[in-house]
Amino acid sequence: MAKVKWVLLLASLFLMGAGPRCLELPPTPSLPTPGRSGLAPVDDIHMGYAEFGHGPAVVMLHGGLANSNYWGNQVPVLARHHTVVVCDSRGHGRSTRSAKPYTYELMASDVVGLLRGIHVPMRIVDGDHDEAIKRQQTEEMAALIPGAGLLIQPNVSHFSMLQDPDQFTADIVRFLDEP
Repeated sequence: MAKVKWVLLLASLFLMGAGPRCLELPPTPSLPTPGRSGLAPVDDIHMGYAEFGHGPAVVMLHGGLANSNYWGNQVPVLARHHTVVVCDSRGHGRSTRSAKPYTYELMASDVVGLLRGIHVPMRIVDGDHDEAIKRQQTEEMAALIPGAGLLIQPNVSHFSMLQDPDQFTADIVRFLDEP
């Protein structure tokens, strides 16, 4: 009987929102009003983008099956001292799609076609409970990109920017402030 009570207690806490943060998916935030936005021609699509703030540029690209609104908690903070550019991958958010089959290689080439010739420091960020990407893949991305760093955030999943926006934003600010 004690085991049943324990399971019921855990289930009740989870249903009431007291479950582990890495199991929650908070609502998608909204972006503030951009200073500039539009659709940029890239390859055979039009890629949606928006710019906020002034200063050194920070480009933020969402994960698969998401859109640039996922950065709604980070943009207001980062735009205080940076030009923040958010963009939507092909077929996501405000971007159009073509008949080409979706691949990560194709979506990566779209970004290169939008932000071309820029070589900047990069950080690969993932949650320690990511349900979509294997840790080995995350580590491989960081190892294959010259100069990229790796940050694994605790107690969050693939949606760390929503599950703990303060932690995520603080980590971005720390990275941007590095010499």
